[in-house]
Amino acid sequence: MPQIKNSLGYFNNKSIFEESIREGLKLISRLDDKGNIFDFPEEELKKRQWNEYVHVYQPPTSVSWGSGIMFHRTSDGRI
Repeated sequence: MPQIKNSLGYFNNKSIFEESIREGLKLISRLDDKGNIFDFPEEELKKRQWNEYVHVYQPPTSVSWGSGIMFHRTSDGRI
């Protein structure tokens, strides 16, 4: 995974984080009865650029996964 070596200013919407975000989403995903990824299967992860949806608080480094947050809006408009 790419490491941040220089200051990039704001961390949001940086495509350099895309691979790390996708890997993190797979790791937090639940598994179904057969051990398949339920929440973020590979084919679904490829459908969007997740770096556009994640607010990065801390970028990944050689010793940390980094930290970010996403918000979900329900069909009735609640966040």
